[in-house]
Amino acid sequence: MPEPNLTRFLRSGFSRASQSAVAWSLLAAASRAVAGVLVLPLMVRKVPSEHLGLWYVFLSLQGIAALFDLGFSPTVTRAAGYIWAGAQELRKFGIASTQAGEKSETMPNYELLNSLVATMRIYYRLFGVLSGLTMLLGGGAWIWIKTKGLTDAELLRSAYAFFVFGGFLNATGDLWPALLSGINGVQAAQKILFGSALINLLITAGGLVGNLGIWALVFGTIGSGLFIRLSGRMSFSRLAGSQLRSLARPQFDLIAKIWPTAWRSGLASLGAFLVLSANTLICSAFLDLRVTASYGLSLSLIAMLTYASSTFTQIKLPIVNQLRIVGRLDEIVELWIQRTRLSILFYTAFGAVVLFLGDHFLHLIGSKTMLLPKGQLALALLVIGLEMHHVLYAGLVISENRNPFVAPALISGAATVLLSLALTPHLGIWGMLLAQGCAQACFNNWWTVYRGIRGLGVPCLTYWRRYVRTPIRI
Repeated sequence: MPEPNLTRFLRSGFSRASQSAVAWSLLAAASRAVAGVLVLPLMVRKVPSEHLGLWYVFLSLQGIAALFDLGFSPTVTRAAGYIWAGAQELRKFGIASTQAGEKSETMPNYELLNSLVATMRIYYRLFGVLSGLTMLLGGGAWIWIKTKGLTDAELLRSAYAFFVFGGFLNATGDLWPALLSGINGVQAAQKILFGSALINLLITAGGLVGNLGIWALVFGTIGSGLFIRLSGRMSFSRLAGSQLRSLARPQFDLIAKIWPTAWRSGLASLGAFLVLSANTLICSAFLDLRVTASYGLSLSLIAMLTYASSTFTQIKLPIVNQLRIVGRLDEIVELWIQRTRLSILFYTAFGAVVLFLGDHFLHLIGSKTMLLPKGQLALALLVIGLEMHHVLYAGLVISENRNPFVAPALISGAATVLLSLALTPHLGIWGMLLAQGCAQACFNNWWTVYRGIRGLGVPCLTYWRRYVRTPIRI
């Protein structure tokens, strides 16, 4: 009996989705969102308020320690992509082309890849140790002060020490998804991130149901870190093949070659981190907690939407890196047009859902906190959507192994903070959003896009004509 058309269509769709890096990226993002929705009610019921407050301190300290990465993760992905495409060397700036012609196939440079892996394993161990010591000594001193006078102070301090160990596992394990993404293993990397989120959810929820309190959250962090570290290494070894040598000699001059773009990425990330954190502090300083809660909830939803929308484009950056190596710029133009349009369409469609139906869904689940008023929410979606757009083009520029964004990021970050301090006391949330939007519109929103197009070797007018006229393909 012939298979029904609907069954064949569903089976084909499921098979295609299971092989899609985009699908796994969206699943990983959704799992983190679902984990937050499912765990939060358990947390507020099972964890005492003092312990829950300390947990958020734990996470804040971990965020500060993560800055010790210094921008190496995206730089390692890019370097691995160059090597996988056959690059004979890594340069501080620019790209060393392969010997192959524009349309011929190239082989990975396994000797250089082995050296990169061996070198970065040592760096990430050092990164993990330094960030761990910072958390243990500096953060531990703060935790010691905050737990004074509590009857279970020793228990909480022990929990923090184990949490630091979980942070070490996550910090050192981040190397493997970065390397995997560089050698066309984006799908495998996203599967690992999805698995780690699922493990964290299961351990945390099970521990909370079992009345382990804050220890459930700590054990979830350790479990996810172990999973990323072990599964990431195995997946990379399997994809890289038999020519990957575990005992290769490190070449520390490779760090010197990737350091110039790494520290620039790190500072640019610091600028973005500073803007978001400072705005939240400014909101809590000038406005009441109810407004701050609405602002935080709205920005969290938009951040998840931005992450999901960007995925359509960002998963193709390793391919862009490899096309750069062999000089196939016209293929990059075609790929970039298709993918950025998907990102924009996804963001616009689901942004409209958040804008018009967000509060309705929150009412249905009995939330005590609503989103920002529609006018402010629309402005937030516009400002952050424009930022997402130019950040995508920043990734395109960085695929050239150049990073001209340090000064713009830091200047716009400082300008946003100063404008927000001046406007928020008078305009409230409107002032914060206008500060961020105006600071970015003055330069980053348009210059970054222009710089990305210029690096493709096509006139801007020609690029935008192709952008509008090229048929959409998914």
